[in-house]
Amino acid sequence: MPENKSSGKKVGDFSPDEFAKMMEACMEKKLVNVATKEDLATLKSSIDAVAEENRQLKNEVAKLKLDTQLLRAQVNESRNLINRNKVVVRGMKVPEGMLLEAAVLDLFVNGFKIETVSIIQAFEIRRKAESSSGLIIVEFASYKDVLNVFKNVNKLRGMGIFIQEDVTVESRVKRGILLRIKRHCNSIDERKKLKVKGDILVVEGRKFAWSEGRLTPCDGRGMVPRLWTVSWE
Repeated sequence: MPENKSSGKKVGDFSPDEFAKMMEACMEKKLVNVATKEDLATLKSSIDAVAEENRQLKNEVAKLKLDTQLLRAQVNESRNLINRNKVVVRGMKVPEGMLLEAAVLDLFVNGFKIETVSIIQAFEIRRKAESSSGLIIVEFASYKDVLNVFKNVNKLRGMGIFIQEDVTVESRVKRGILLRIKRHCNSIDERKKLKVKGDILVVEGRKFAWSEGRLTPCDGRGMVPRLWTVSWE
């Protein structure tokens, strides 16, 4: 029977035993970098920990954003409260030779027919030219005087004089949007009772505020009607 010499054949420059040992060493080296079940479990645990940390960070950022919004609203409200006894008068021209405070007082007493009104100070800002009328800030002794002024403000119709509350730019923008929403809703349903009170839109007893570019319920409950979710800015 002929002798089997295949076991003595070389593989390249290596004998079969040398080649087998070389392959075994190579496989061992490769297996060093292969993840075991324990490695995968450790990796999953690390991923879960990072995911949980990311979730906590998102919650903290959301809370910080909410706190910032509340603080901003409080600052805005405080600014408006400080100036609640002031009004802004537009379009009023002061007669030549007449003091500003006297002219303003004359407007309220004779123009508005308010019997008693007490003005602390009045000063003018934003005059573009001597011939033009600027903005006049008027500060009253009490908020009651302010209420009397706005109660009779319709008497200025046709005179080109306009009076507004001295509020922040943020409040002015919000109130403008709320007024547009009110007019739009009334055009759809005149029976609906809507009222803009400060920075709040009151709809049949429910209060809504304009925040972060949308109308939101002040009580945090219920949905905002689709009619009010169109773009108003």
